[in-house]
Amino acid sequence: MLLHDAALCFDAYEGGLEGIRKTVQWRDAFAAEQERNKEREKPLQSSALEAAADFSAVRLLHADQAPRLIDRAWMDPDTSNQLFLIDDIELRKHFGTIIGHIAASHNWSIESVESRLPTQINAPGDWPADWRIDPVKLACILRCADAAHIDNRRAPDFLYALTRREGTSLQHWKAQNWLARADSDQSDPSLTTMVFTSTREFRAEDADAWWIAYDSIRLVDKEIRHANALLRSRPQSRISPEFLIRQVAGVSSPEAMNAFLRTQGWKPWHAELHVGNIERLVKNLGGKNLYGLADEAEHFAIVLRELLQNARDAIAARKQLDQGYNGLVRVRLNDQDNAPALLEVIDDGVGMSQRVLTGPLLDFGSSFWKSDLLGEEFPGLRSSSFSSVGRYGIGFRVAPAPVLERWIIDQLRLLEGRQLTPPEMFALTHHLCEFDFDPSPYMLVIFIKGQQALLLSLDQVFELMKSEPIAFFKFGMMNHIDAHVQLLSYENYLTFRPTDNSPFLSLELDGAVPKNPNSFIGCLHRRVKKDGYSLKFDMRPRVVASLGGAADLLIVTLEKLQPQ
Repeated sequence: MLLHDAALCFDAYEGGLEGIRKTVQWRDAFAAEQERNKEREKPLQSSALEAAADFSAVRLLHADQAPRLIDRAWMDPDTSNQLFLIDDIELRKHFGTIIGHIAASHNWSIESVESRLPTQINAPGDWPADWRIDPVKLACILRCADAAHIDNRRAPDFLYALTRREGTSLQHWKAQNWLARADSDQSDPSLTTMVFTSTREFRAEDADAWWIAYDSIRLVDKEIRHANALLRSRPQSRISPEFLIRQVAGVSSPEAMNAFLRTQGWKPWHAELHVGNIERLVKNLGGKNLYGLADEAEHFAIVLRELLQNARDAIAARKQLDQGYNGLVRVRLNDQDNAPALLEVIDDGVGMSQRVLTGPLLDFGSSFWKSDLLGEEFPGLRSSSFSSVGRYGIGFRVAPAPVLERWIIDQLRLLEGRQLTPPEMFALTHHLCEFDFDPSPYMLVIFIKGQQALLLSLDQVFELMKSEPIAFFKFGMMNHIDAHVQLLSYENYLTFRPTDNSPFLSLELDGAVPKNPNSFIGCLHRRVKKDGYSLKFDMRPRVVASLGGAADLLIVTLEKLQPQ
């Protein structure tokens, strides 16, 4: 415990805080804080981001640092003698390594505790023969004791009053300051249940602290159950049994915990978002509804593109980590006798570990490249110039921009003289935007007014806006046109109707200027500015239901620019 907690101090590292800030882990943590800061309504100062990165980096480093502290010496300023965390030379020499590993194991998964630690270490020759070490049992004791140490001894009253805290830090401090020490539940005759109680009632304004306390207690229960399951499964369980405590009272629900963490004037209840029918969710938010597929051929194109994007990301990531690496993507179609052909997309990029395969890969709607797991799997990648491609990201890139631009121009020349159908024009508009190419000259979009559908070019949209505004259904959770709204138009507004779901639907603004110049709103901005107008935006929140939740209504009108 001493080694584990000492590794959470800046002075446990060579160079202290300055040394920590030179590590890859700190650079990754700082890059992650910068990403989060872009989404805050009130961005934090750089010093606050650095402090947050300090905390995150030490949390990442401390487990590996703990074993190194065994032989780390500090100089006594008065005597110039060396000081060690473990003074006993024999203990440090013979058992320092296993002590360090047990200290580090607190940050491992419970499966790693079983696989990475030895099951038994015997006593030295001059010690009693029946003295032996069970590293796995000690590791389980460490992680359960540390998880359960959440009462007011960690946040004493004097420091609570003396230290001026705010925000999340205040709520964490309050949660611990109001918790009494753990005890066995006296209402359980078997005494196998642990119980936590609060020393005072949580009012409505203390709700955040209550939920922090509840989550902390649930973690205690989780650690105890996992540790006991491991200890029960071992051959030596008869002589090294599981813990007497098997569970924690009240963790089954917030309502049950309310009997122990008392509240005043409000009651917590279970309101977590859950998915009852995953198949329906994927069907509603993925596939055709997500990509706006027109036919089976486009199904195939979308699948192939997604596979190629994943391959590109894996290769781009490895290029950042492996100097001199070039990368290879192989696309192969294998004919099979009496069976459908088999399409393979193979790359030699970074690959996926078991944690990625069983975590972000199976989490619908999440991205490994944005998760905290990225820093653990590939240190240094988040703080590098790497950027993944995505559906609402920077667009798919295989070739350098000048090469890609020449290829697009060649393709457009091939289309000259051909009479494209409206669906082909819609697709061309979206694809040009995806390749960061101006779709304005080729644009065709749909607007609905009442029961009338209008197929309009960019110039035609501009002309109509001189006499009436246009409207968009905006996705409630992001600045993007919502392609899931079933309502075709809103009241008597000329309403934009998406034909696909791509960066062309972006509504992100930098002030009053669209961030994506090739999105519909970006093209429209440039077109109206050319004739001395600007766009004025009026947002009406939550006007209509959508598969992704309530959608907003964005009304856009023309405004004449004043002469300079």
